[in-house]
Amino acid sequence: MKTFLLCAVAWLAACMMAADNIADDNRDPKVFWHEPTKKWVMALYLGPGHPDPTPFQNVYALLASPNLKEWTKLCDMRMPGCADCPDIFQLPVDGDAKNTKWVFWAANNHYALGTFDGATFTKEVGPLQSHWGKNRYAAQTFSDIPPADGRRIQIAWMSGR
Repeated sequence: MKTFLLCAVAWLAACMMAADNIADDNRDPKVFWHEPTKKWVMALYLGPGHPDPTPFQNVYALLASPNLKEWTKLCDMRMPGCADCPDIFQLPVDGDAKNTKWVFWAANNHYALGTFDGATFTKEVGPLQSHWGKNRYAAQTFSDIPPADGRRIQIAWMSGR
């Protein structure tokens, strides 16, 4: 257990050191393994309007790493009206594993659909609203479910509103 905790702390420190050089308000890294490129990908919230502080023009970045220590910025994305805590994941369209779309998710239950080639998320539609209740925030998905399972499991916290 000690070894696991030390590895987890070292990994988080490496992610945050990579993120510290991007923007003052960045936070909430979501990291997953992207098999086609054999790299780790991080979705990161940069802040409201970085580098242009226009309200409600939240900006995110995607970064990649071969080893979870050295990170390269891939692209920036603007998601008007969205909040922090990004997530990015692939889903089959109508259950067809050969026809997929990528979902870029924000904390306030807004999302965009598009493609991701390992370097750039290309938005096709969105942001769209997924949930209209008042007590769901910062949902994240589990990125290590075995493919044979076929599910994408998402968990959110109650915002107390």
